[in-house]
Amino acid sequence: MSKVWAIGLVVIALGVAVAFVVLEPRVAAPQLAGAPEVPCCVICTSVVPTIPVPTSTDVSAPTKTPTRTVSPTEIRCSMKKGVSAGTLSSVAEGVDMLRRAGVSWWCDWTSGSNDDWAIAAASGVGFVPTFRTDLDAHKSQILRIINVRGYVGKYWLIGNEPNNSRPAGDQLTFAEAAEEYGRFLYYIRSVDPTAKIIMLGLVEPSTWWVRNFSNAWLTRWGEMPPVDGWHVHLYAVPKSGETIGQARDRLLNNLKGFGRDQPGELWVTEYGELQTKNRQINSETMVRFGNAMELMEEVDRYAFFWLGSVDNRDWDYTSLYEWRDGVFWETPLLPTFAFVVPTVEIEEPCE
Repeated sequence: MSKVWAIGLVVIALGVAVAFVVLEPRVAAPQLAGAPEVPCCVICTSVVPTIPVPTSTDVSAPTKTPTRTVSPTEIRCSMKKGVSAGTLSSVAEGVDMLRRAGVSWWCDWTSGSNDDWAIAAASGVGFVPTFRTDLDAHKSQILRIINVRGYVGKYWLIGNEPNNSRPAGDQLTFAEAAEEYGRFLYYIRSVDPTAKIIMLGLVEPSTWWVRNFSNAWLTRWGEMPPVDGWHVHLYAVPKSGETIGQARDRLLNNLKGFGRDQPGELWVTEYGELQTKNRQINSETMVRFGNAMELMEEVDRYAFFWLGSVDNRDWDYTSLYEWRDGVFWETPLLPTFAFVVPTVEIEEPCE
């Protein structure tokens, strides 16, 4: 199949950034009919939200976002671009939220509390299961995913910030991480030898951590980690005397070096800005990191943190949707995220 490269929407990204501060009134996402799975050239969405122009500063009485229907060939999402999610309210709303976000894949940390597979089937957005610790509590779920769902020869994410304290991270030593994550890997591979394992979920790229973890794995299991790749997180946290812009550049350089040093695939399963709790800064970080990772050949997939959650309001300032009054509402981050797809490789035709 021939390949066409679409030009980056940098001008749109800058325009959205300028207009960002006037987007505060949020709008409920309209319900969309379920879409069948698309086997190739994932079509992100058939309805693209335009940027709402607020008519009032009263957010208690929002209006719906104007929408426009586009042809399937007008917009396609990057095959890299994804999002991580919390607990969603329903299949219909989950489908709606993902399709409007313009992503090709998603993951969550809910251990199955979402009806992930129904959402994936109806939205056409790929779902990647994620597990952290305590294999025994998840064995039956893993068996269902493989044997009932027919999830064979596909990707699994293992681990979440072993180098961070609980409850946000798994808080494990190298030896503990090798034990916990190793049990998951070998159990999944015992049921599906073709499973693709993406490991760790480090707070940020660290060759030092991977090296020590791999040595601990060798000691425990008698071989180096038989993984298909590594996943890490990327948050713009400035060091002492460093600006936010300098922090972004440093982390992107680290990510590129990490990708060169480690064999296998590299996924960024969370990225954004959590320190300032400022949506404007988060929007700028989203655009900077998203543009860079889309173009960075070392990165195979990336996911923004996060879509939203009904039971965790701590991250509203970095959410694409905010749970309020029993429904998810768009935040000003959604239009920025949905429209910024800088360079997209499209395969034609989609058969």
